[in-house]
Amino acid sequence: MAIGMTYGLSDGTFPDILAAKQLASATYLPVEGDGSIEALGSTILLGYDISPPISLGSADSRGAPSRAPLHPVFGQNVVGVGVGEKMTGGEGQEREVVRFYVVRKFEPEAVPGPFRLPARVNGFETDVIESGDFWAVQASVPGLRERWRPARPGCSIGFNSAMAGTFGALVRDASGEAHILSCAHVLADSGRLPTGSPIFQPGLIDKGDPHDDQIGTLSYTVTLNAGVYNRMDCALARPLTPDAVISTFVPPMPPLVRPDPIAPRKGLRVHKIGRTTGLSYGVIVDPSVDIVMKYPAGKFVFRNQILVQGDGGPFSAAGDSGALLIDVASNQAVGLHFGAARGFSAANPLVDVLGDLAVTLIP
Repeated sequence: MAIGMTYGLSDGTFPDILAAKQLASATYLPVEGDGSIEALGSTILLGYDISPPISLGSADSRGAPSRAPLHPVFGQNVVGVGVGEKMTGGEGQEREVVRFYVVRKFEPEAVPGPFRLPARVNGFETDVIESGDFWAVQASVPGLRERWRPARPGCSIGFNSAMAGTFGALVRDASGEAHILSCAHVLADSGRLPTGSPIFQPGLIDKGDPHDDQIGTLSYTVTLNAGVYNRMDCALARPLTPDAVISTFVPPMPPLVRPDPIAPRKGLRVHKIGRTTGLSYGVIVDPSVDIVMKYPAGKFVFRNQILVQGDGGPFSAAGDSGALLIDVASNQAVGLHFGAARGFSAANPLVDVLGDLAVTLIP
């Protein structure tokens, strides 16, 4: 029941399909060795949705799933494994399947049989979705992004470089101290900056002045790790003064109604306000996807993330990283946006982010 509530599938077999997803992820998105995709060399798994049904999960002598066969020519293609609705000709088929997200969906004759993705994973139907690569990048193109005083969620923010992301939320730690919440690649150069590093609003690419526009200092950052599944890309910054920031969003986003977030589920309508695309709306199409995210520093695999598709266009763009995903109906927070691919935006579940950081949202 807890799993079904968390990931939003009412089908009683959902724990089994989630297990099938995790098995497929371990097989097709391995993190052995140093955990980076580069460790796989130039080998690749190709995918489309007509290959014959096979069973995954044969174990090696240690009991771990065996890695799927790798193609020696093509570049990295499988970039995500999740659970979502079966799609045919762009139309949903109202049944849940294990999804493979690929950079490019190949025609059947282009892929030798041994390298095709399976039509079923341990009895569960699969689908192949062409997403392109997932990227977690800051904005590197200047724009007319406003200077806000006090600074607030939705505005441009960044570290001491020609970049910018989005101020996500104001949070409070156990001692009552307020912090700015955003992504690690927005506030901490993907975890590579030391605590105490200056944070600016607007970001310096948005005409921020390094002498006059510092609003805080880096107070905590997660570290992105190779060799394991990562769970989140987040960091905190301590405001220079209490009146330098407020929790009210940049208009027209309404304020949060409660400090506690809600768990993601398929079909949930969400909106966000970000530095680049402003206010946008979309729907959660996959609440438990494992994905390969590209960063300037390399590639990392993330487990149990949220995928959103925008209403009639992109939900986000470079520079929106750090924005909160908010449920339209309840106006409660759901996720922390941290990357995007072609037609999809990715977010960390905010329940996990706040829990691991031991902070609460300030509405």
